[in-house]
Amino acid sequence: MVQGYKGPTIVFLGLLQALCLLALLAVRQRAIGLAAAAAAAPPPPPPATPPLERRDGSAGGAPDDFAPLAASLFGMHGLQLFYCSGHFCEFSGLQYASSFIGFDDMAPLVSGPLLLVNTFGPLMLLCLSLPLAVAAGRLAGGSGGGSADTARGGGGEGQGALAGALLWASGARAAALCVCVASAAVQQGHILLWAIFAPKLVFEMWLCAVADAFLLLGAWVLPAW
Repeated sequence: MVQGYKGPTIVFLGLLQALCLLALLAVRQRAIGLAAAAAAAPPPPPPATPPLERRDGSAGGAPDDFAPLAASLFGMHGLQLFYCSGHFCEFSGLQYASSFIGFDDMAPLVSGPLLLVNTFGPLMLLCLSLPLAVAAGRLAGGSGGGSADTARGGGGEGQGALAGALLWASGARAAALCVCVASAAVQQGHILLWAIFAPKLVFEMWLCAVADAFLLLGAWVLPAW
């Protein structure tokens, strides 16, 4: 409702895309698990031509990089939905009508949060769901011993995967903010500084703050759940 008449369609397509991303990552994790199981099995009789080995002499398997991949994809997906919902990094791109949904006049305690949800709502939802996505991917891929408690963060591997995903998602937004700060510093004398570069910097600051806040909220809610 806050996103306007296109909101349900955008939410449905965004959810469908997020599920497709999780399905692809789960298939990849399952393939990694099968490869690791095959590497741990008793070796067959040596063939005529020995297989190539890594320099450290180990059989080798793909690293467990589900958490960084999920964090990176979810972060880009949140930014994609920001633009798909009709927003852009200018103050004229704010949908001010969302502040008055359900009210005839502006309600100071409600209008601001409504505008915030309208602008950054998809990113909020994806940041909140990232810990659950990491847990679901580890369960689907057979990582972490297959235990629901371990995948949700009850074990050391689950906590490490969750922390890695949160750091990657937060670091990606922090890196984008640093690039934007450097760009604004370089373009100080540009004629369009206050029309393009300054609003972009403000929006990047809000994107970083909202992402960090809801990543922390999701990390706090998941263990309690």
